[in-house]
Parts: sequence; C-alpha cells; structure tokens
Amino acid sequence: MATKQENAGTDKWQTNFCICTPFVDCLFAYCAPCFLYGQTQDRLRDPTMQTANMNNDDCTSFACLHCVTGCGFIMVMKQREEIRNRYSIKGNSCGDCCATYWCLSCTMMQQDNEVKRREAARLATNTNTQGYQAPAGMVMPQQAQQPAHNQTQQLQYQPQYQQPGTQVQYHEAK
Repeated sequence: MATKQENAGTDKWQTNFCICTPFVDCLFAYCAPCFLYGQTQDRLRDPTMQTANMNNDDCTSFACLHCVTGCGFIMVMKQREEIRNRYSIKGNSCGDCCATYWCLSCTMMQQDNEVKRREAARLATNTNTQGYQAPAGMVMPQQAQQPAHNQTQQLQYQPQYQQPGTQVQYHEAK
C-alpha cells in the first residue's frame, strides 16, 4: 500500500538527471538556483508561461531559505514530490531527499526540463485541430417596408401668401 510520501506511479522520468540543457538554465541552476526554482514553480502553475516572472515569491523564499540556512534543498525536494505526483512518476521521498541534497543543480535542471516536456506534450494534445474559424459576419437587420408614395395620400402644409382672414390651404403631396 502506498503511503502519502511514496508514489505508486508507473511512469519514469523522461529527462536524464545529468543533462544540462538549455545552457542558460544550467547557469541559473549553478549560479542562481532561486531563479530556476521560481521558473519551474511558475511553469507548474501556468504551463504557457504567459505570466511568467522568474523573480517571484517562490524565488525569494527559496533564496532566503537557501542563503540563510543552507536548507533550500527542502523546497526543491517538495517540488520534486509535487512533480512526481502530478505526472505519476515512480519514486519516494527518500530518493527525492538524496537527489536534492547531493546534487541540487542537477535535480533542479531535471525537474524544469521534465515539466517543460510534459506540459508541452499535454498542450499539444489539447490544441484545436480545426484551425482558425472566422466568426460570422455582421448582418444589417431588415427594416419594414414603407408603402410607396403613390399608394397613400399625404397632406403637406405648403405656405403661400394669404390674404388676412383667409384659411390655410392644404394640398396633396405629389
């Protein structure tokens, strides 16, 4: 029976542990791991990275914990557990702890690449295969037809010079 800390997942990691690509992320992992941690957390929340910000709250909390106590690996370990649970990857907390403690940078690169690969595959299968569908065009509403002028008679006031005391005359419209 699987406990809360063990994942009975059937899948395995799709990215290798010691692959350091892309190079920019590799530099972040070794020189400023807080930025890579923040980027991976953003990617877990929003795979499209539309609102991505590497210098987010996750980055700041990781930097404080890592620089002040040296225990930043604990946050990466929890992130690794979250990734394993989300994608049903085999493993347990003991393995997560060993990986993050002994090689933090490699672990962070593996996690970021794993989330990138899995989310790209998920987004690719969820896209609309029909392509762009143009919206319906605008249509002018039909107005009620008015009867032709020759069918009805309309009286119009046509002022003319009148003698005082005479009545105003109305004439049919032509």
